[in-house]
Parts: sequence; C-alpha cells; structure tokens
Amino acid sequence: MEKSTLFDTLVVVKRSGQRTTFQGEKIAIAIKKAFDSVEYPYQEEDVNKVYESVLKTILQEYMTRKTIQIEDIQDLIEQTLEKMGYQDVFHSFQNYREQRSASRKAFVTKQQHKFLKSIEALGLNTQEDEKKEEGPKERLLHYGTTIASGFAKAYLLETKILRAIDTGKIAIPHLESIALGNIENIELDVERLEKEGVQLYEKESSSKNIEEFLDFLVLLLKSVSTSVYGQILISNLDYAVTSYLLKTYQETLLQEMNSFLEYAGFKAFLSMDRIEKEIEKIESIDADLSTLSLLYPKTEMLQLGFRKVVFLSQKKTKLRCKKAISQFLKNLNSIYDKGMSFPIITIGLGTNETKEGRLFMETLLEVEKEDMRTVPSYMWKLKKNCNCKETDPNYDLTKSYLALSLISSKFRFTNLEMKANKNLYKKEDPTTEVCYFQDGGRVVDDTTTQDARVMGGKGNLFTCSINLPRLAFKAQEEKAKDAKIDVKTYFLDLLEQSLDLAKDALLSYFEALCNKHCYQFPLLLLQNIWQDGKNLKDIDRLRKVLKHGTLAIHFVGLEEALYSLTNQKRSQKETETLATKILHQMKEKVKSYSNLYNLNFTLSAKKVPEVCKHFNQVDTAIYGKHKGITEKEAYSNGFETGLSSWREVLAFEKNYHLFTNGGHLSCFPLSKSERHHIEEILQDIQKEEIGAFYFEEKH
Repeated sequence: MEKSTLFDTLVVVKRSGQRTTFQGEKIAIAIKKAFDSVEYPYQEEDVNKVYESVLKTILQEYMTRKTIQIEDIQDLIEQTLEKMGYQDVFHSFQNYREQRSASRKAFVTKQQHKFLKSIEALGLNTQEDEKKEEGPKERLLHYGTTIASGFAKAYLLETKILRAIDTGKIAIPHLESIALGNIENIELDVERLEKEGVQLYEKESSSKNIEEFLDFLVLLLKSVSTSVYGQILISNLDYAVTSYLLKTYQETLLQEMNSFLEYAGFKAFLSMDRIEKEIEKIESIDADLSTLSLLYPKTEMLQLGFRKVVFLSQKKTKLRCKKAISQFLKNLNSIYDKGMSFPIITIGLGTNETKEGRLFMETLLEVEKEDMRTVPSYMWKLKKNCNCKETDPNYDLTKSYLALSLISSKFRFTNLEMKANKNLYKKEDPTTEVCYFQDGGRVVDDTTTQDARVMGGKGNLFTCSINLPRLAFKAQEEKAKDAKIDVKTYFLDLLEQSLDLAKDALLSYFEALCNKHCYQFPLLLLQNIWQDGKNLKDIDRLRKVLKHGTLAIHFVGLEEALYSLTNQKRSQKETETLATKILHQMKEKVKSYSNLYNLNFTLSAKKVPEVCKHFNQVDTAIYGKHKGITEKEAYSNGFETGLSSWREVLAFEKNYHLFTNGGHLSCFPLSKSERHHIEEILQDIQKEEIGAFYFEEKH
C-alpha cells in the first residue's frame, strides 16, 4: 500500500471512541508545540525530521491495519523524540501528556478541559519568560491575555475554526480580544470629538489653545486604547489643530499687545475690551490687522511697535506650538516606556494649505528631525495640486517629509490620487480624504447605509489571515495522488473553502461582540467615538453601530503559492495571469460576503509580519524546506514580490492594489544613488495605482 493511500484510509480513534480521518498536519503541530516549549532554539527542520520519522513508522506498523488510536500516535512521538536524541523535548512532551491526563479526569466537559490547557500553558515556558525580564504589570497582562484567549478557544469559537488555527490554515491574531470585546483599530475624528465635549477621566474637554488640545488628545488616545488592541489613526491632525493654533495666536497677540501698550504708556487711554474683541475676529495668523490700528493714535512709535508686536506674536506662537508638540510626543513616549500594552498611533497629515496647518506640519517635522525616537508613525497624504510637484503650495513640506522618510520607515505615504481613494473625495472636505493605517490597513467602504460618513468614527473590528502556500502544498499533494487533477483548478477550489472558513471565523467574532451591551463600551459608544454610538440605548444590540466597521480577510504568501503552482519566476506571463486570477477570485468572493450579510467584509494585504512568520514555521514543520517556498524565515505578505528594485516592485504591484479594498503597503527599496533622486521617484509612484507605501534602504 502506498503512503498516500494508507493515510487516505487510516482512521484515527479518539479517546472518546469518536472516529475521524487521519490528518498528518496535526501530528506535526503537536511535535512543533513540544519543540516550542523548551528553552533551546530548535529549527523547524528538526520538527520536520521527527514528523517524517513518525509517518514512516506508521507506514511500517499500520500497513495492514484500518485504525490507529490517538494514544498510539502520541506514544510514537515520544519514542521518536527519545530515539533521535531530543531529550529535553521528549521530557516536555511526556510531562504535557501527564498533565492532560490529569485534567481529563478532573473536568467533566470538553470546554472546561480546553480552558484548563490555556491556564497550564502559563507555566510551560518558565525559563523563556524569565529571559524577557517581565515586570509584575507585564506578567499580569500576559496572564490575562492567555486566559482570555483560552476562554475564547473553549467557549466562543467553533471546533472547525480552532482546528484550522491550530494547524496553520488560518490565523487570528489576538484571540483574547473576542472574550474581552476589543476591536483591532479605529480612525478618530478628533476635531469633532473635542468640539462635542467628550468627557475623559471625569474631565470635560474644552480646549482653548494648542497646548490644551494636544493634552486632550493624549487623554483621548489613552482612553480609546482600553478598547483597541491594534492601531489608532488620527487621519486629519493638520486640520484638527487649525482653530487651536489660531486661538493660541490670538491669546499671544493679546498678551503682547497688552505688554506693549502698558510699556508705552498708552494702556490707560485705550479700550482693551475693544482690542480683545477685534483680535477675536482674526481668522488667520497672517490676516490683515489694519483694523486694529484704528483703535489707537497713528503715531510713528505706535505703528512701529504694533508691527513688532505682530512679529513677536507670530514667533512666540510657533515656539508655543513647538513646545506643545514636543510635550505631546514626550507624553506618548512615556506611555510606551512604562511597558503598557498600547496601540500603534498613526498620524495623517499633508494637505492643509492654511497658515495654521502649514505651521503645525512644519513644526512637527522639525521636532521629529531633532529626535526620531518618538513613537507615532505618520502617513503623508499625497494630493494633486497640493503637495506633489514643485509649484504646489505644500511641496516644500513634502520635501522635508521625504528627507525624514529616507531615515526612518515610520514616515509613510498615502496616495489620494489612486482611483479607489480619489472617487471618495469631496472637494474642500478633508474628512473624505482616505488615510491608511501604519500597516497599510484601509477602513473606508461602508455598504451598510447610504448616509454613513466615509472616514472617521469606525475601524476594522477583526482580521483573519489565510495561508495561500498551504493551499498550494495541498494541491500538489492531490496531484501526486491523481495525475488527472489540474493543480491550479484544485488550488482555486481550496481557496474558496479557505475564504469561507475565514468568513465564518469573522462572523463568529462579530456575533460575540454584538452580544455585548452598550454600557460595556462607555467611551467608544456612549461618548460617540464610534459612529452613531450616541443613538444607542443600554438595551440595544450593538449590531446597528458595529456594522459600520470592517471585517478583514487577509492573505499571506501569494508569491510562494505561485512558485509552488507554476515553478516559474514572477516575471513569466503564466505566473502573472494566475496571480491576477487568484486576486480577482478573492476580491469577488469577499464582495459577495458583504452583499449576503450586509456587513463590510474587506480583502486585505496589510503588513502582518508575525502571521507571515508563523505560517512559514508551521508549513516548514509539516513539509520541510522547499526552494522558493519555505526556504526563508517568513512568507511574503499579501502580494509582495520580494523584488530588489523599486521599479520592478512598482511594475508588478501597481496592478494589485485595486483588488484589496482593505489596504496594502508597498515597500520600495532604494540604493544610495537612487536616494538622491527621491523626488522624481515619488512622482513616478504617485502617478500609479499605489494606495500606500514607504521607502527603505536597499541591502
């Protein structure tokens, strides 16, 4: 009997007596977990060696048998580990089995038994945890996260979804959020929130200047972080600060005017109330202030003094702005320095052409240039006739931003001229300017209502990643069994099933979140940070507002899957045709979910490096090292090509962004000589269908 035939017919008998089909990847995963539980850093090749040896033994000993007990499989794993000299892994696996046996005797229900596994996991990597030098707060957070994740696995997710997660077919980062009710990310409309008077820490917001506004913003971010585990986007900060910078200028001008008039001896003869009212009417920092001169005698000394007052007021306003920004960034840094679990902050800016908006952006870039160890990431929004070419009013700021982007990849770009983004923009309405998250995520489309705002006040609720190389491996396995099978067609069939599985996982999370109550989200909903939250009553289901968020299906390893299916380089026409077919199928399938469930499913190729690495490790453990597929430490993210030339990356990826309404982030590697032509390169990229991108040094 051949290997494939035996494993196709062999039946695994569980401890309960239930029978199921033989699934080799489960054995590989069990072995991998045993290796991961010890301190020594073994490689995935070690896991694969043990796995292949176990399969070989099963072939030899069960050739004529129809069933195999689950305990027998675990005995074979133990024997193989000991025989091959992995003594530390052998003892760890043996102890684990003993703990599981005791747990099964202690607990009646399967859910209780599963939940206990998560609690016991806290003590498995003791030596490894000690290396991390965790303090009490970090360890408490780690314990809470592990228990919440275990609760979700035991009570909230279907068995088929858990099985897919455990075997590396799909991945759901931050499983604990299902139990805790946290969401992945949110885009804040900070200007609206401040004006509506959000109450934070029993303090009503009422900012009068740039210092108070940025202090409010820190409080807002800290408050929102309790409900968000991933990222927070402030998409229009250059617009939000405008009125507060103007107030700062008015405040400074009044102080300087008062000091000057008192020094000149004219204060007693003029009405400061009238002067204050005239200053309050000023609409811009560079506004014409000639009306103020009508309030006092037109002496040469007063005229000269007045011009000096205006000059000093503008200068001091910038100094106050710089100091406020520095303190804002320092406050954010202090939160991270305390070791707290805090979302990634992304600040969007670049298109405000007013004096106040430009002053803020210019000052912020100056502060960042002086010290780039600050925590926020940035998205510079590229907009035609605004900041893309030499004659544009904000191009000088773009050049300053470009210089920083060559030093740090935290300075990234959103292309508002990409069709999918441009079509949403309404003239002179910055709230309709699309801004991507730091990882390339895009939360825009809302098919649930005609009246919903496009941007702000919502986010991505959850992400489920699918493993494309795994589907290619499976397709090749079936091809080896039956030569008549078309490997590409079979792959596309498996892709349909994988997308359905991801959809079911996201729906499970969505329903679990909707079953909670409004009072459990006092800031996010009751303070109207989330769109339409203020319209909810305590007894209302959350679906009517959470439906505005997105549910992202993220894919990993298109590059490796294509190589497995075609055995050809990316430049070949056949490979590109297949890539487009795969992306189109995913896009249409995800679109059908949105229509069917009246929810915002999106297809995403955003950056999720930990998932790319995880999928690669699991597949290497099962299938071993394969050239062009598992030979690297991590799979490519989304449709990344891994090409070393920015021109090649642009040539391929410009055709793909339109498939991913959930976002993607292109990386353009630049050589030292190319960095001198960064402005021309930026213009070439901005003209293409690229939604979000950044630069990095070519190695």
